[in-house]
Amino acid sequence: TKARAQLKKIQLVYPDLNLEEQDDYLIIRPSLPAIPEKVK
Repeated sequence: TKARAQLKKIQLVYPDLNLEEQDDYLIIRPSLPAIPEKVK
């Protein structure tokens, strides 16, 4: 699907994206933020 193709592109720039593919659906699980938290 189009959404699956777009998520694959997102994964190229956000490799920590925790994405699980099943036959008929995708599961996006919690993962590390794309931008680290700023240390004060």
